Amino acid sequence: MPSPCALALRLTLALLLTGCHTQVGLPLSAAEPRAERQFPRAQAHVPEAAPAPLPPPRQPAPTPWQPAPTPWQPPPPHPPVASPSPRAPLPAEVRVAPALLVLTAGEARGLKATVAYADGTLDGNVTWASSDNRIVTVNPTTGQVQARQEGVVTVVAASALAPERKALVTVTVHRGLVEEALVRVEPRSASLRVGETAELTATVQLSDGTLSPNVAWTSTNRAVALVSGAGLVTAVGPGRATITAVSTGDGTRRASCEVTVTE
Repeated sequence: MPSPCALALRLTLALLLTGCHTQVGLPLSAAEPRAERQFPRAQAHVPEAAPAPLPPPRQPAPTPWQPAPTPWQPPPPHPPVASPSPRAPLPAEVRVAPALLVLTAGEARGLKATVAYADGTLDGNVTWASSDNRIVTVNPTTGQVQARQEGVVTVVAASALAPERKALVTVTVHRGLVEEALVRVEPRSASLRVGETAELTATVQLSDGTLSPNVAWTSTNRAVALVSGAGLVTAVGPGRATITAVSTGDGTRRASCEVTVTE
């Protein structure tokens, strides 16, 4: 008796020869044609579309330049903390010598000042100033005073560290002894009729350049012309007279005017 394997092989060959499929539980006439199941109709070949090109790879953004890292260094040692210096004492007062000064125009004199501090120390660190440089000037560092003209001023010595600490010097300047240099009379001559008047003026020029009106008037012929203390000439009678102005200082400086009187 043939084996089950041999029987299965024979059945398969029989089916291939008849060109039919045999399915279990179905008659041979219901089986589908082999060629139609085994060899389906070939479909028309449609060429596939070419794939779209891939975009170029995105380049990464350039990295900005950065300096190379500085190698680590140990921090410098802390400087030693200086101990605070003791606070300088403030000036307590300013003293000057002399406090009153009388000078003659053109004269010079030195002043001295001392600054006293709260701790008892003393120094001369002051600045000097004059209230009117037309009358008195002062050297701001040395205190040398120069009298220029008649008047009264205040010279101030102020502490350089605390200017509100100051001392005052009152300086009085008198007019110096000056010489009378010249006397002038205007006009130098005059012609008058009897009964007429003329006014004369006189000035005394001093050695310091200033002028003074201090003169005394005289007439050489009072029968011709008279003169008042103010220099007013009055014609009295015909003739000639000399009117003279004399300085009242030393009496040596004089000038004159020639007066002619007619009827």
